[in-house]
Amino acid sequence: LEATPKRGVSLTPWDEFVESLPEQGFKLFRVRTDVAKERGFNPETAVNEAIQYLGRPYDWAYESDNDAIYCSELVWLTYRDRDGNPLFETKPMNFIGLDGTYPEFWKNLFAKMGKPIPQGEPGTNPNDMARSECLMEVDL
Repeated sequence: LEATPKRGVSLTPWDEFVESLPEQGFKLFRVRTDVAKERGFNPETAVNEAIQYLGRPYDWAYESDNDAIYCSELVWLTYRDRDGNPLFETKPMNFIGLDGTYPEFWKNLFAKMGKPIPQGEPGTNPNDMARSECLMEVDL
């Protein structure tokens, strides 16, 4: 179950998912067992919660208060502890390139939507989430 620009929140067969990945492949992470116990995280609950978002469009605006959902936002929304708190923190989003300016892609995308680039707004991204202390890498 994933959120992709082409299909929004959808189910993707595993083989199709793996074929769609870049040449460098991917890493697989899971919530650490001790964190799951301590915080009351239940993977089944997360999956059931994620299923409720099937069919939602991809969130090109990267906003948390709309019906659309971007990739890491889906994980943030569904990976909750027993009290409903997210396992992952939001962080200020960064759309600025290495040269210190906004890449044309972001400028054009947000201009087309008539929205400002949400620089510094709270959000999530896969790289930050992968560095979370609550995760462990799983060998494939």
